[in-house]
Amino acid sequence: MLEKIKTTAAETDNPQCFVLFILSHGKEINNQEGEVVYGTDGKYLTKRQIIGELSGSNCPSLRGIPRVVFFQCCRGSTIKVFIPVFLFSNFFVSFFDLQ
Repeated sequence: MLEKIKTTAAETDNPQCFVLFILSHGKEINNQEGEVVYGTDGKYLTKRQIIGELSGSNCPSLRGIPRVVFFQCCRGSTIKVFIPVFLFSNFFVSFFDLQ
């Protein structure tokens, strides 16, 4: 995941800003690592690692450019039961169990 973020950020050509959305599973660890995000390979990265890779020193192509990172990650161990997504007109509606 980190390699993909680095590659994508480096490939930008004269950007006005850089926006990154990460939707994944996560976990809050009670030590110095803080909150982590799991990749599809089952390994995790800390939010600090991800944000750090987008710094001007690590990614020169983003120097002086606003960077926004959105994390949508669960932080618990309870698995949510999802109900199918329905299409009404032009709106997607998803219902799920909030247990």
